[in-house]
Amino acid sequence: MNKPASPTGMWLPDVNKIVTNDIAAVLGAYDVEAGRAAHMKEMLSVFEVYDIDVDLRHLTLIADYMVSTYRITR
Repeated sequence: MNKPASPTGMWLPDVNKIVTNDIAAVLGAYDVEAGRAAHMKEMLSVFEVYDIDVDLRHLTLIADYMVSTYRITR
């Protein structure tokens, strides 16, 4: 596995592959759409483990509601 290096030779992470399940951090660093997408990804991963099929429209409604009710303080 090749690791990208900076000009100083230090290893740098691939920022395009960094993920988190901290929705508040996503909402604080990015926008509402990124937070909504993070919620969708997390909910889908939970349902997939149990082999449960849920209509994406329902998950979208839940994710929209959850993101709209977040209270982020800094």
